[in-house]
Formats: sequence, structure tokens, C-alpha cells
Amino acid sequence: MPHYLSRNESGTEYQAWSLPPPRVEAKALFTMLGRNGDTKESLLKLIRVAPREQAALRECAARCHELSGHIERALRFREKVEEEFKALYRQNGGHGILAKAGVLLAEVEVGAANESPRSQQ
Repeated sequence: MPHYLSRNESGTEYQAWSLPPPRVEAKALFTMLGRNGDTKESLLKLIRVAPREQAALRECAARCHELSGHIERALRFREKVEEEFKALYRQNGGHGILAKAGVLLAEVEVGAANESPRSQQ
């Protein structure tokens, strides 16, 4: 399978179709729980590829056999990210993780950071 290389603005080549391990992607998204209003549902919506988008991508893959493997791999990747995200959610009892620069700082209940002082009384 050929590797498709592109150049970024600085001229450095990178592999356009490379993907991180699904668990890495899921952990990065998991750290967003409770921040900026992000919920389990909003993050799952971000992870999932909508049926209409899947159909369009598969149609593209059918027309361009050179890309079909990459497209299918990317779709499977999103499914695996969802599985990993759900597993992290279960393992942490619905708790979000606040992280900075990849270092865990603290675990907090989802939404606790967003509660008003009045509701905590």
C-alpha cells in the first residue's frame, strides 16, 4: 500500500494517512469531559462518523480504489476510538480527567467543575 506524503507549511513531509493508536485519541478526547460544556454525548458525536458522511466516503472509496483502504481504515479507527472512549468512561465511573500538557492533575466528577457555588451549598 503506497504512503501518501504531503508537505506542511514549513515544507516538512508527513504521512497524511497516519493515525495514532485509538486509545491515544480516546484519552485525548476523554480529557475534554466537563470542559467547555463537553459531555459524553457531545464527545461521542464528535467521534462518530455520521451515516451520511460514511456513505459519501464509501462512495468515494468505490470510485477511487487507491484510497479505499485508507478510507475504510479511517472509519474503523473512529469505531475503535468510540469503543476506547466508552471503556475509559466506564472505568472512571463517568468521571472526567483534567489534564495539562499530558500530565494528569486531578479527577473530578463530570460537571462538578461547572457547578455554581450556590448549588454546592
